[in-house]
Amino acid sequence: MRRYDREQIPSSAPSAHHDPGIERNLAPQPKKKRKKEKKEKKTLPETTIGDSAIQDMCCPREI
Repeated sequence: MRRYDREQIPSSAPSAHHDPGIERNLAPQPKKKRKKEKKEKKTLPETTIGDSAIQDMCCPREI
């Protein structure tokens, strides 16, 4: 019984070690993306046009 428990613990341990590693790898990426997003915000007026069209579709004032 104990042997099986010891085998299960190591098998779950590597995954636990990989998870924090993945989180650490993802952490720096969003920071880099944020810098790119600031540049993309300048091109956001195009999306606002789509949003206004969506608002017209949701709430048609003409009717």
